[in-house]
Amino acid sequence: MKIKDKVYGECEINEAVLIELINSKAIQRLKKVTQQGVPLKYNPQPYFTRYNHSIGVMLLLRRLGASIKEQIAGLIHDMSHPAFSHLTDWVFGDPKIQGHQDDNFVEVFNNSDVPDILRKYGFNASDFYELEKYSLLETPSPNLCADRIDNTLRDIAARGGKVMSNFILEHLIVFEHLIVFDSLSVAHIFAQEYKALQFHNWGDDRNCIMFQLFANVLKTAMNEGIIHKDDLFESESSIVYKLENSNSEEILKLLDLLKKGFRIDYVNRGGFEIRCKFRFIDPKILHNGDISKLSELIPSYKDQLDLYKSHFEEIRFAEVHPR
Repeated sequence: MKIKDKVYGECEINEAVLIELINSKAIQRLKKVTQQGVPLKYNPQPYFTRYNHSIGVMLLLRRLGASIKEQIAGLIHDMSHPAFSHLTDWVFGDPKIQGHQDDNFVEVFNNSDVPDILRKYGFNASDFYELEKYSLLETPSPNLCADRIDNTLRDIAARGGKVMSNFILEHLIVFEHLIVFDSLSVAHIFAQEYKALQFHNWGDDRNCIMFQLFANVLKTAMNEGIIHKDDLFESESSIVYKLENSNSEEILKLLDLLKKGFRIDYVNRGGFEIRCKFRFIDPKILHNGDISKLSELIPSYKDQLDLYKSHFEEIRFAEVHPR
């Protein structure tokens, strides 16, 4: 099976278990789930899907020499994402943690076609209940992991930075079961790109408000019986069709605001509370034979992180008005 990926290029997959999992209903469904949350027509940011990201994480782990079990874990790690990805954390969960899909992973996993495929090839389904034990796939911030890296490289490439993503990729290695950089300068470049994506994309005030606006659309649609929670495991396009063809004045008003754009006025209280997840990295580097953190080798980066954290801990309120 050949895969053409926008980050890793053309890759050959020969393992039958991976091929069957890629073609499973659970993984194919992710082609209908946007990584960015707010649907493309209401969101001007570069677009890719949870499927693209899941395949990418598997390919990155493969490139780094991970075991077949860890590659499987990488492929399936996002299979519990409902439509609109982390946007549902504004509907059901906590947007500061964004753990709704993780909390529901085992239930979604067990009710899918994935366990039968795994058993067919001699794997225990329960080995994939706790994905955190696969240290190359998942490890807490501020360390690097395949999930965090692919999401970043995919966003860089989608924004026209394919040459940069290739350059960064060439300097990732595995050392003592951790993903690290073999170059201080490249680690610094990656960290700055990550910070820029957080400030201007993932954690941007406008993006945060867009999430809340579309979450309000979904809440209203559920309250009015236009959609139901189970619909969130269908295609996003079918949900958007129901929303756009509803007779709900509130839903159509919010969708129109998202489509035409809005102005943000910051206020002392009231309106939207801007609360975005604080994402940061302090990558480790194999430097002069030792492992060090970027902040230890470049102390000014630690100062940047402190400022960065204070910005996202600050509570801000804003009112939204049509342009």
